[in-house]
Amino acid sequence: MAKKYFYNRVYNTKRTVIRFIIIGICIVGVIVCFVAVSKFQGENKNTPEKKLNIKNEVTIEVNEKYSDDIFFSKIENVNLDDIKITYDNNFDISTPGRYKVTININNKDYTSTLIIVDTTKPNLLVKELTIKEGESYQASDFVASCTDNSTRECIIEFYTDGVDQEGNKVDYSSYTEAGTYSVKISAKDASNNQIVEETKLIINNKDGSAPKPVQTPDDNSSTDPSLCKYGN
Repeated sequence: MAKKYFYNRVYNTKRTVIRFIIIGICIVGVIVCFVAVSKFQGENKNTPEKKLNIKNEVTIEVNEKYSDDIFFSKIENVNLDDIKITYDNNFDISTPGRYKVTININNKDYTSTLIIVDTTKPNLLVKELTIKEGESYQASDFVASCTDNSTRECIIEFYTDGVDQEGNKVDYSSYTEAGTYSVKISAKDASNNQIVEETKLIINNKDGSAPKPVQTPDDNSSTDPSLCKYGN
């Protein structure tokens, strides 16, 4: 009888301990799950919302330097390094036109259009030219330098729309007699953007001596009617 009592007492004690261990493990598991869920929810709550709006069209000048963010009207909490942008095979930043752009975000493709325009005039620097009677000249002789954002060569010509005070058309390429003349030079690019600069043509006498001074209409220092704005 005593032996049976002792056995039951020991057995019940072990069973109680096992129950407490199981209950403890369950409680620890519940606590761990609660902490993990709370932390996850807290992280989601503190993570900023990602916003990215793609523009339908973007316009730039030829050879203009730009970054990928020009294709987006809004960028918030997005890493641009994770976005892949590709262009049509015929894309040429030095040539005006419309080019399709593919924007890949998270393995999904979106499209935009890059429009390249040329509205910028060339940069023209002119210089004076001195020749002798009988020598010829051309428009490029008056150009010190000319550059354009297209990187292509400027189209240099005499300005063809110049008129004198009487409204007569001026031909800047036709001066032959000794004198000092006002000359206008035109520079254009392939997109027909034009700039016009004014300079001087000095035609010396055949012996190299300087021409007779020229009086302009607003110069009152002389009343000699033989002196004219466009030479003698």
